[in-house]
Amino acid sequence: MDGLQSFLSWQFVLFCLALVAITSVVRKIVEYFLEHPSVPTTKHSTVWTGLVLPIFPIILGPTVAVLVKQYPYPDDLKSAGSRVIFGLVAGLICPIAYRIVKKFLKSKAISLTNSDPPSNG
Repeated sequence: MDGLQSFLSWQFVLFCLALVAITSVVRKIVEYFLEHPSVPTTKHSTVWTGLVLPIFPIILGPTVAVLVKQYPYPDDLKSAGSRVIFGLVAGLICPIAYRIVKKFLKSKAISLTNSDPPSNG
């Protein structure tokens, strides 16, 4: 498996979606506390929306890739350094991968709802 195939594998897509899920959970938790009246900032602050949220998956990806050694990484990724690069790229690409998978699933759902139901007769 060459380098490009490693980044088009099911392991990569699943890793990206896991980063999206973790980022989403962290975002919900942080924004819940940011809405609390005793917190002097807002969830719409430029630091939160323009800096922290875009950078978080890029930091989270390599961190998870180094810590979670039992994940089924592609066969070529045996060293910690290669997993760090895998995590970095996944962190950069995860918003795009999420949109692609969401669009794919939506189109499949629409095609399933538009198809004729089987007749019972």
